[in-house]
Amino acid sequence: MPLQRVVLWRHRIVRPWPAAVAAGSVVLGACGDNPVAPRSHTPHPPTYFVSAVSCTYTRGDSTIPCAQYASSQSRTLAGALAAVRRTAPEPVFAAAGARAPGHRGGTVVSRSVLLGEQGVNVRYIISNLQFVSPPLFTFDAAVQNLTTQPLGTADGRAPAPDSIEVFFAQTPLATQGTGTITTNAPDTGSFTATNQPFYRYPGLLPSNATTPTVNWQFNVPSGVQAFHFAVYITGQMPDTSAAALAIPAHAFDSLAIGLAHSCAVRPGNHEYCWGFNAYGALGIQATPPSPTPVGVLGNLAVQSVSAGNEFSCATAQTGAFCWGDNASGELGDGTVTDRGEPVQVTPPVGAFSQIVTGAEFSCGLAASTAYCWGDNYTGQLGNGGTTSHATPTAVAGSIPFVTLTAGAFHACGLTAGGAVYCWGANADGELGTGNTTSHSTPTQVNSSTIFASVAAGTNFTCALDVNGKAYCWGANTYGALGNGAVGGAVSSPTAVTGSPALTKLAAGGYHVCGITAAGGAYCWGSNSSGQLGINSTQDQSSPTAIPSFAFTAIAAGFAHTCALTSNGSTYCWGDNSSGQLGDGTLTQRLTPTAVALP
Repeated sequence: MPLQRVVLWRHRIVRPWPAAVAAGSVVLGACGDNPVAPRSHTPHPPTYFVSAVSCTYTRGDSTIPCAQYASSQSRTLAGALAAVRRTAPEPVFAAAGARAPGHRGGTVVSRSVLLGEQGVNVRYIISNLQFVSPPLFTFDAAVQNLTTQPLGTADGRAPAPDSIEVFFAQTPLATQGTGTITTNAPDTGSFTATNQPFYRYPGLLPSNATTPTVNWQFNVPSGVQAFHFAVYITGQMPDTSAAALAIPAHAFDSLAIGLAHSCAVRPGNHEYCWGFNAYGALGIQATPPSPTPVGVLGNLAVQSVSAGNEFSCATAQTGAFCWGDNASGELGDGTVTDRGEPVQVTPPVGAFSQIVTGAEFSCGLAASTAYCWGDNYTGQLGNGGTTSHATPTAVAGSIPFVTLTAGAFHACGLTAGGAVYCWGANADGELGTGNTTSHSTPTQVNSSTIFASVAAGTNFTCALDVNGKAYCWGANTYGALGNGAVGGAVSSPTAVTGSPALTKLAAGGYHVCGITAAGGAYCWGSNSSGQLGINSTQDQSSPTAIPSFAFTAIAAGFAHTCALTSNGSTYCWGDNSSGQLGDGTLTQRLTPTAVALP
């Protein structure tokens, strides 16, 4: 059995890594330890919940530290409010503020505070904080639903008339200096008393969704140097145990797989991840693994997603974002600090349309130009050097690519004309250049074949031509090249044996899967954990069909595989030691098993 490549990275063991299959992006919210509760499918009785937040603003500092004041849940709104009022203030979080120059017109980044108890968490988000002249202090406020259930619903199906409300528990009071602070609410006019609703969200707020932002305005006299206020956030939980009640599952419409975790996007651009989470790869600020999908934090509008070794990335309407392990700068935020929730990638010229992720590096496309960042030990950033970069750096050659793929230590790009260029590690011929010389700049694959798609595995690469014929090159560990042999290496594209015409291809650790136009799935290569889905653990050196399923998309991890059906149902199989199959267990599966949808 060939020895696996094991790379020691500071305090981390980086195992040989499966290529990312898709790309993605995400949004943010810098905060401390996240008390997000594990997602649960336990029915909730109809209930109101209340969370309170206490904030203080000091003029000239341009910060607004906020803390949890108290929280409660009750079957009645009156009971919940009474419980909160009986609870003494207990600050559990303070948002660190970035100083803005001066106090006139200064704007700082978003602030947020996490509130609530198990199953009823919400997040209060403050953004666009400004102090302008005349003495007007403003910010935008929104509420994010971090529960497993939709908020603002009485029976789980219909919106409740009161929905989600945010209102003052304590009107603004001067804590330094003198003067009367007045407030303006865009929907209800000026505040004159406590408990007057400030904002009502009239409708269902799905799990992980965020309300529209509302501008809060405080007219602060010049004599006031600091002031304090507190608000309640109330929401109603659905009765999911009601007779004949059926809340439809949130089906996924795209997915990506990392070393031992999985991520997917459901309609409405909401992202979920599950599985390994030691460095924050799930984006929930916690680090224990999750055997079921959990919502990635942030006000997400995800367009595509990619999963790397122990980190994840996504593209969104507001930019590109990454989270998780950042030991080599693979998150692209200019640091090597791990992130428990999405942080924005330092943007290149233009917006990323795709991000792919390798072992400890990432690459993205912006206006057909490739950029890479993170570890560069084998030249996998493609910029002609071997120095790591914590922000995107342009791939050399200015080759216009239409799509990218990343393996463990190499990357490839496909042009509109069907040519494939690869760069990075090449000890096993994974660059397809006809030799085993590594290249730190894109080098064309040694083939005249016109390719339509490309997918990179740990130390091998596969591609489909315009007729759906599959080719692979690089290491043939466990039969990953699908040419009927096991072992050795091939440094130029070689045809996969006995494969039907495929429309999509996914390369993992040491296995490959593809699907036909009719949805038939075929896999080959390593099968020690059942990642081929054929109800055995025997490796296959040529394509073998997964019976009884029709898939529309497929993704391969190091030792597990996931796929989507036409109705959005998600199935995974293979290694499940970190819960990466998402079925609520840690049990290895030899055949496709349904993911427990949130």
